[in-house]
Amino acid sequence: MEKVKVTWEEFDDDVSFLKKEILKIDNPHLVTLVRGGLPLGVSLSNKLGLPLSLIDFQTRDGKYGVRPKAPRLIKNDGYYINQTFVLIDDIFDLGLTLAKSVDLLRDTFPNCKIKIFTLYQNDLNQHLHKNYPFEVTSLHNSKVLF
Repeated sequence: MEKVKVTWEEFDDDVSFLKKEILKIDNPHLVTLVRGGLPLGVSLSNKLGLPLSLIDFQTRDGKYGVRPKAPRLIKNDGYYINQTFVLIDDIFDLGLTLAKSVDLLRDTFPNCKIKIFTLYQNDLNQHLHKNYPFEVTSLHNSKVLF
């Protein structure tokens, strides 16, 4: 199966692009998913000088398949009411991870605003993406199974 390979230069270009997009958001609060979104979240946190909150949740774990545990906010780094959660992950594939994470944030912080960014969107599952009540901005589209 074909894999997407990304160089550090490409990754850094993506981080720089996302930094510009996040700077357009009033009062952003970065939150990322452990594990896949962690490199992107940490890089953005460092470049923007913003704290980073963490959600522990995965619906799949590579060769090990499904990981059926509930999402947990394992680090809340000072969110306050007028901020917009900027949810960051590596891949928008089936959408289950993002959907459960959005539910967690909305259950924990009612009426919160959420903006979602991913590096990749899997176009093979685009029919599923339309079923979610949120928008995702993905920098790259792919027809590769992740």
